[in-house]
Parts: sequence; structure tokens; C-alpha cells
Amino acid sequence: MGSGEGARAFWLGAEGALSYLNTVDDGFQGSESFSDGTTGLSLTALAGIPVGESRWGVNLYGGAGISHYGSTGINIRAGVDLQPWFLSR
Repeated sequence: MGSGEGARAFWLGAEGALSYLNTVDDGFQGSESFSDGTTGLSLTALAGIPVGESRWGVNLYGGAGISHYGSTGINIRAGVDLQPWFLSR
């Protein structure tokens, strides 16, 4: 890290999404074709931690929240988040 930069630390965040989910059956093997869709939303709380020191600012994160697409359910997320040097303050 350059001078004047603080240590990267554990972080908390949130994600909100509005989506359209669509199911299409093309009538394979003689069945009748159909299409059905629904609009819904999800809200997720996230937490992450930086991994190592690099220009790409790699973070591992996880989260949990609620989703509603016709019925209410729970969503779980895990992944890798990149915070590259050109986006840092």
C-alpha cells in the first residue's frame, strides 16, 4: 500500500434486486409448449473480508436475505468481489 492508505478491513453491505424470472418449455418429446414468468424482488445483507494484497482488491463475501417471486423464500449468496485500484478513493 502507498503512504496515506489505511488497512483494508471487514465490510458490511446490502443488495436489492428487482427481477423477472421466466420458464419456457419448448414442447420437447411431444409435450405441449408453454411459457410462464413472474416478477419479484430480493433484499440481501452482505459481509466480506479482504484476501491478500493486490491491485484487484479481492474480497470474499457471503450474505443472506429474503426473496419474493410468487412466494417468499430465503436466498443465500457467496462469492468473490473485486475492488480494483482505479475505483478506490
